[in-house]
Amino acid sequence: MLNLPAIIFPENAATLLMLLVAGHVFADFATQTARVAERKRHETAVLVEHGFVTLVTHLVLVFPLLSVRVAAAVLLISIVHTAQDALRARRFGDTGRELTVFFADQAAHVVFIIVLWSALVLSEYPIQTLIPALGAWLPFWTRVAVVGAGAVFNIRGGSAIVVKMLGRFAGAPCKPGSRVEATGRRSPSTVLSRVRSMAFRASRYPLDVKGPGSSRVLLMGQTVGFLERLLVYFFVLNGQWAALGLVVAAKAIARFPELKNQDFSDYYLIGTLTSLVVAIASGMIVLMLV
Repeated sequence: MLNLPAIIFPENAATLLMLLVAGHVFADFATQTARVAERKRHETAVLVEHGFVTLVTHLVLVFPLLSVRVAAAVLLISIVHTAQDALRARRFGDTGRELTVFFADQAAHVVFIIVLWSALVLSEYPIQTLIPALGAWLPFWTRVAVVGAGAVFNIRGGSAIVVKMLGRFAGAPCKPGSRVEATGRRSPSTVLSRVRSMAFRASRYPLDVKGPGSSRVLLMGQTVGFLERLLVYFFVLNGQWAALGLVVAAKAIARFPELKNQDFSDYYLIGTLTSLVVAIASGMIVLMLV
């Protein structure tokens, strides 16, 4: 567990921060369904529903450290979370910069949690467990919450990041004949164009396999991505860096015939490297905390 000096951080303060951030991850990437993710952009009732689920999720995770001030902080986090989602949907919903907006939105959520947590720590010292018997279970509970949040982020958040990254290169195949003249290779195939088109649509509906980006190919690709990031994530947590090569090799073997197409190989490499960066980065962050 992350050990911070008690002089700077009161008892259980670091634990509370990790549980609050984990609560945000679970609320945004686990309990939020594809229906809510899309409809909250246009329907206030669905947006409020998401805010309520966010409140409940946070309360469940911070229950061992619950107090009047902690509950009030969680309520404020949920209200601001809902308001921020409304602002994002109405102001930045279709800017064409989905990846930038995604990272900015998540950073804003986490920064607000940190600021509110800092104020809470200054006003409540020490942060006690609700039930004394829960104190012995608190380190285990926190590890499970943080590791679980990392896994959830890799499955849902990682998928959103990858498809948004690929969406930046979608819908813009090279001009007919340009690559033939430059390299002697064929222009992108019909299959590649369809994959790019699906990634572009999926970048707007990253969690909805029944929406505009739906297809059997897209669903299988997302499933492969889930498994890839989970494997890499747990390999990093266990220090098995050499095993990462097996994941990359398995994907390369499966796609070897298509990799002869230069456009597809570039596209495939961007998706794979983005997926690996998400899994490795999240694994290293979680490893530092637990």
